[in-house]
Amino acid sequence: MTALFFLVPLNVLIIALLVFLFFAFSKEKNGEKDIRKQLETIKTAYDAKAKEYDAEIAAAKSEADQALKQSQEKEASCKMVTDECNSKMQAMQDEMQKKMDEVQHIEDSLKDEASERIKQFEQQQKEDVEKNMVSLVMNVTKKILEKTLTYEEHKEIIKKSIDEIKFQD
Repeated sequence: MTALFFLVPLNVLIIALLVFLFFAFSKEKNGEKDIRKQLETIKTAYDAKAKEYDAEIAAAKSEADQALKQSQEKEASCKMVTDECNSKMQAMQDEMQKKMDEVQHIEDSLKDEASERIKQFEQQQKEDVEKNMVSLVMNVTKKILEKTLTYEEHKEIIKKSIDEIKFQD
């Protein structure tokens, strides 16, 4: 009996130890459950935030794409306006060059015409001077010599005088 007496407390001790271990493991399992619940809550919150961020990123990307598209449209529009301005400016430069060529041509023809008129005027003036000289010489000769020379004699005297004047210049 004495052996039984020792067995009972030993059994009680083993049972107590088993109960203690059961409670310790059950608390540990309850702690694991709490941790799992917390992890699940954290994961759910993380997934929700990730979805929010993904939605915000998608919205921002959409806005950026739209802004890029608008920017490209504006750039194309500006290029079109620039090309049109360059085209008009080139046309204006070409037209201006045509006008400048026309003005130069008119100026050249006016210079040529003026030069020709000047030559004609000089020739006419020379002829007038020669006629006046002939008349003057005839009158002077008539008064000095008191006789009239023939036309040929007058002409010869005038030619000699003109040659002498030209030679002196």
